[in-house]
Amino acid sequence: MDKVKEKADSLPIPTWAWGAIGASVLVLVVVFTCCCCCCCKWKRKSKKDKTTKRLPKQQVDLKAFKREMLESTAQQVQPLPETFPTRKSTTFPRVTSSTSRYEFGRRGSALSCSPVDTSHRSLSKQLSLDVQMYSDDGSSVDGKASGVNESPVGKIRFSVDYDFTLRDLRVGVIECKDLAAKDFGGSSDPYVKVYVLPNKRLKHQTKVHKKTLNPHFNETFVFHDIEFKSIRDRSVYFEVIDFDQFSKHDMIGVFDLPLENVDLARTTEMWEDLKPPGKKLSSDLGEILFALCYLPTAGRLNVVIMKARNLKAMDITGKSDPYAKVSILIDGKRVKKKKTVVRKNTLSPVWNESFQFDLPTDKVNNAVAVISVIDYDALSRNDGIGQVEVGSACKALGGQHWRDMLSSPRRQIAQWHSLVAYTGFRQK
Repeated sequence: MDKVKEKADSLPIPTWAWGAIGASVLVLVVVFTCCCCCCCKWKRKSKKDKTTKRLPKQQVDLKAFKREMLESTAQQVQPLPETFPTRKSTTFPRVTSSTSRYEFGRRGSALSCSPVDTSHRSLSKQLSLDVQMYSDDGSSVDGKASGVNESPVGKIRFSVDYDFTLRDLRVGVIECKDLAAKDFGGSSDPYVKVYVLPNKRLKHQTKVHKKTLNPHFNETFVFHDIEFKSIRDRSVYFEVIDFDQFSKHDMIGVFDLPLENVDLARTTEMWEDLKPPGKKLSSDLGEILFALCYLPTAGRLNVVIMKARNLKAMDITGKSDPYAKVSILIDGKRVKKKKTVVRKNTLSPVWNESFQFDLPTDKVNNAVAVISVIDYDALSRNDGIGQVEVGSACKALGGQHWRDMLSSPRRQIAQWHSLVAYTGFRQK
């Protein structure tokens, strides 16, 4: 320190000059610091201004925009000619303006155009574009019917008679008429399958007739060993199918003839309209074998669930995890239910489980047993595969099985049943 003072004293600069130099340096440092602060503040302010200038997107007033567009469209609409050239399967949109609405027909020799007064409607309805879309079956996209009738698919002529001595049911397929065309050439290659339900295994098939919509089959099929006491609970089911060599066959139409409506004492021949194909036959859901036994003294009903076969696959693996559930209904109210174990990964489960239910004799004629087959799912809701109802009030095989049980007390009566669509139990 002393050396510094000695050097400073030796220099020809006075002491007050050193003070001035220090003050100047201090002022420069303060000015530089202020400038830096101002620059930083200005930059932040400019960024903020830019951010505030980016205004958020405003919502578009769709009603106003729609009104403007429709007004401009209404001004550009020119008078249309009264007729148009014929054009099949052409649908024109219906344009609605604020004064009149032009509607265009779809069918006929010419498409007519006539203004329709819509002044009585509200402004919001007048300023709207109504474009109606329809599905292939003639129903609108919102699920309402469009009023178009189903096109006919053809007629079938057949005969039915029964041999009481041999217990044979003879069904003749004679001809079909005005069948729907399924091929590109405007024709079909039809053949007929004949079933005696509820057992779908009882079936026959005609020969295929090439390129015709009016085939003559003249073939007779015999279904053997059909008892007359059960024939009233059966029906003859016809399927008319178009044969395709390289693809899946196309269903043309079906007809179901309940035999209880047929006079089997003589040969009955008739023409019937085919119906458009709908859902698959109930036997596509599978079949179940179970036995019934009633003990009138003890007032007890025994139900033995034996096995099922050809069940419908409910899992993505092509299999199911089925179990059977037995519900007893008396006067439409469920009073008891029991179920079997779950059989994993199979479409032909075997259970062989027996269940007992208290059923007084005075309630037998009012009771119904519902046997359901259900697919078990561990992580979601169980899916019903199908069900069977047996009881005095049931029709077809369900009623016959129950009557056979009552006519043979203390004996197990086993019977295969075709499953129908699962609906649960019918509780009143």
